[in-house]
Amino acid sequence: MARVTIVKKAQKAQGNCRKCGKPINAGAPYKWAKPRYGAKVVVCANCQITPSMTSSSKMVACWGAVEDIGEAGDTRSRAEALRSAAETAREVGEEYQESADNQR
Repeated sequence: MARVTIVKKAQKAQGNCRKCGKPINAGAPYKWAKPRYGAKVVVCANCQITPSMTSSSKMVACWGAVEDIGEAGDTRSRAEALRSAAETAREVGEEYQESADNQR
């Protein structure tokens, strides 16, 4: 994961938080990270920069699914998130298998 920098007071508006969508105005605190590949990720002070925001790995889909499980509220939502995460993990596994088969 990319190093996260915390800014106590924005000198200029930073756009919207990538996680919650709230605007980050001048004077507001925020966090940012610059992945090796891709654009700078900016979130408000209340949100966290997650590995799925800063990676270009095939595993991003799995990491996002795990984050969805953590954010699910009730038991039914969590069960659906778990089913979805399992399907995502199978799909990513198939991608890695295809890649390995192509290398032979």
